[in-house]
Amino acid sequence: MRSTLVHLYLLPLLAASLGGQALRAEEPVRITGMSVRTESGRQILELDHQGMFALSALFVPVRGTCCRWRIVLPHTVLAMSAPDHPIGGPAQINLTSEGQSVALEVTSNTPPLALIRGDGSLGFDLGSQPILLQAQQEPPAVSPVPAAAKPEKRAVAASSTSAVAVQRSALDPVSFDSSLLLSDQPTLDLSTLVYSESNETPEYNPSPLEFIERRTQGLESALLLKSGEFVQTQNFRLFTPNSPTVDIEKGPSNTYAYGLTDGIELTADLQGQDNNGPGAAGPFVEQRFARQLGATSNTFQEYTLQAKFRLSDAEDFKTALIFSGTVGTRAFSFSTPNGQTELFERSYGQSLIPVVELPLTWRLGSDLAVTVNPKVAFLPQDNAAFVAANPLLGGSFGTLGAVGFGATWRLSEHFQVRGDITPVLFGNNSLNAATGLPAATTVYNAGLRYLVNPRLALDVFATNSYGNTGVGSLVARAGTPGLGLSLTIVPDRFFVFSLPANQKFDKAFDVSIAENLRQAFVRGGFNFLDGGTVPEGQNYIQLKGTSNGFLASVRTGSLDDFETGFYANFNNGADESEAGFSTKIRFTNQAAGDPFTVSGLVTLGRTSDRYLNYVRADRNAVNTHGDPFNAGVGDRGPIPANLFGLFTERLGEVLIATLSLPVERAEENYNLWVIPKISFVQRAAQLGSDEVNLAGVSIGGSFHLNRSLDLIGEVTPLFRGQNALVGSQRERRLAWNAGLRWTFDSGNAAVPAFDRTASLDFYVTNTVGLSPYQSLRVISDNGISVGAGINFPFKLPF
Repeated sequence: MRSTLVHLYLLPLLAASLGGQALRAEEPVRITGMSVRTESGRQILELDHQGMFALSALFVPVRGTCCRWRIVLPHTVLAMSAPDHPIGGPAQINLTSEGQSVALEVTSNTPPLALIRGDGSLGFDLGSQPILLQAQQEPPAVSPVPAAAKPEKRAVAASSTSAVAVQRSALDPVSFDSSLLLSDQPTLDLSTLVYSESNETPEYNPSPLEFIERRTQGLESALLLKSGEFVQTQNFRLFTPNSPTVDIEKGPSNTYAYGLTDGIELTADLQGQDNNGPGAAGPFVEQRFARQLGATSNTFQEYTLQAKFRLSDAEDFKTALIFSGTVGTRAFSFSTPNGQTELFERSYGQSLIPVVELPLTWRLGSDLAVTVNPKVAFLPQDNAAFVAANPLLGGSFGTLGAVGFGATWRLSEHFQVRGDITPVLFGNNSLNAATGLPAATTVYNAGLRYLVNPRLALDVFATNSYGNTGVGSLVARAGTPGLGLSLTIVPDRFFVFSLPANQKFDKAFDVSIAENLRQAFVRGGFNFLDGGTVPEGQNYIQLKGTSNGFLASVRTGSLDDFETGFYANFNNGADESEAGFSTKIRFTNQAAGDPFTVSGLVTLGRTSDRYLNYVRADRNAVNTHGDPFNAGVGDRGPIPANLFGLFTERLGEVLIATLSLPVERAEENYNLWVIPKISFVQRAAQLGSDEVNLAGVSIGGSFHLNRSLDLIGEVTPLFRGQNALVGSQRERRLAWNAGLRWTFDSGNAAVPAFDRTASLDFYVTNTVGLSPYQSLRVISDNGISVGAGINFPFKLPF
């Protein structure tokens, strides 16, 4: 005998479920005592029992509610369904796991009545009077879904060696003799406590990302979005520079597509070009940076509006007509071959560049689609938007004709191979790097798409194009191929605007996964952006004050598997400040049956000019460096406005990109995580050292001391770079942090519900900040910072 918080040993359940049979008791179970005690203001039901048993359902009527617990994963994860008709006042039920057992904790003003339905006899002893419950009919069998099952409309059931997936089974009202109910609820009938669930397979609604007839990375297809549907894509292209003065060229773009009607689709595309490009062009270096002409933007310079009209829409063959127009401020400078001396600048105006396309798309079977897309672009004679003809060399552009060929091959539910190639028929669309003259170059994009869920896709591809739509999809960059990354999302909302047409699309390929399991939020340590992803429609704020400065982050869940955010680390010492933006994708979810919660995190931040002190191992470098950007010299302080890109950057104000892979496992009494991190620092070699490109692995854990208090610790050994300024040199030091977290209402669970994650942090660390990059950096002279902060979730009212 043992006294428990309603410990239910479930070992026989696993065997019974795997066999697909009705659950049967291994031996009679005797509940030999029941009591209610108060602990921290909570009423706790305790039972004494003998024997081991398996349950098909457990009912705990409490004044105010009656809940059914249903096993959907083995031993540790239970789903609760409540009836539509509460019986009385409020109650609260919490659940935790202890090894092979499950502990149920009931909060109520009165002792609850426990009813257990089995398909045989179960012995009870409440107090001194035994009561025998005899089922009047066979309970429903609990059948596992075979691992290979793939029901129609891709309602795929998850299975693994560590999880048992259970079908939704109908629980029809069961008639029990009323004498089986205890006398404190004489009017209560068991049929009130049991209600039916539909066992129909939920209808699956594929999103636009799952249709293989949709456009490829650089080529429009003939398939249109339906009325009201909206898709957003963020692209980032990285190229090896053609200029001797930079280490990488980047080209961002944001694309927004909207179904105006079932036959008309509108697209807006903001396309950017690194102002260090296009780079080497014969005996000159051509750059989209003309200070004297006021053309210094390094984000978006070209803006495209596009309209697509449906011409035909057969099941396996579609045609459309596309018109687009692109405008931008086009000004270029021309410098000597080493890029150091500017010779002259020239403006090429803001003329509209129209493009006409006629895509034809075929679906060849269930997993292959191809598109042929003839195009004509009406370029100015002296430029092709992203590249310009040098008046000292001659050459021209003008009307451009090409035909694109694209294909998408679906490998599985999650993976697609996508590619397109567009040879030029007549005209010029690039610059020859050797001669600097306009030339004709075949445009291509090819890579792999991974669908994280039906509404979120990640693309990795090789490319030589400057953009995705309009003239940007036709202009090629000379030199080696670039690396393209894109993220495509089908959101429920766009800022404050609701998108009802998108809300019908499913958010997971396995539609049987409960929403509360999809939205499980795994917390990490003290660093920003660790753990899992913020659930859709929710926000998470972290505010920290330390002896070294002030730190903050805001994270917003766009989908359950996707979040975006902003972070800032403001330091008041010799070390730099940093602020930037974050994007995070969750690849696996422990709460839904995966062994770990695994995410991918990308950040892009900008440092303050004090960063130069660390790069050059000189605490006064910020006041003595040169002024190559004509932006001034001197310390702008811990909160320079240029952290947000509002002013021309100084030499030490550089962009830092990081890539992290948080991997976490949550258990009842502890959480463990491993987070590989790698960084890329803009102009690192030109600033003075490549050793500021850091990489390391954070290894840490959170240990639950009691219901609300956690002990947290983390160390981060480096395997690349030197992360600390010690005296007048850079050194490699071990980064670490340790402290306590008090959670206001943890829910007594390893992974608390998102609305129960408000907490206070008290910690000590030797890191410069809490962003991925600054968590690798160690405070100057191996200093230590003491900090306190608050973390809290919130949801906007709209």
